[in-house]
Amino acid sequence: MGETCQRYTDDGTKYYAEQISHHPPISAGVMEGADGKWRFEVIQEFKASLNGHNSVKAHKEGALVITLYDGSQYIIEEGWVQIDGLLYGELVVNLCGKITVEDLSNRITSEVIFNPDNKSGVISKVGSKLKFWGSKKAKRPSDHFDIVITQENGDKRDKI
Repeated sequence: MGETCQRYTDDGTKYYAEQISHHPPISAGVMEGADGKWRFEVIQEFKASLNGHNSVKAHKEGALVITLYDGSQYIIEEGWVQIDGLLYGELVVNLCGKITVEDLSNRITSEVIFNPDNKSGVISKVGSKLKFWGSKKAKRPSDHFDIVITQENGDKRDKI
């Protein structure tokens, strides 16, 4: 497409990016550290949709890959962003879903789960309408998150 970006820093870091598709919007990028100590690669498609008349939900599909000089690799997958208050009310931006970081060398996975109490299934919605359905817990703020770290151990995953 011809939309490119190239940057070089004083410490030797190099950055290259290109918009490789307009419809759908897909971007690719590579950043390399000085002396080849690390490399960051990404190809992502950007998506957004209305989430009601005053809200937008946006996310990027595709993973980020970080490779270190010793060959170890990390894959990062991002959650999504919800922006409320676009037309009226207070403008609020919340990270939602989860961010996953996978260490391929050590088979360790870390998940940061945003707003873990937010249940969006049909049963949960019906249950929240009926006062006698389940026990009532105090709701945590929407900016609350949980972190779960697991390691592959044979055919199962252990929490660490």
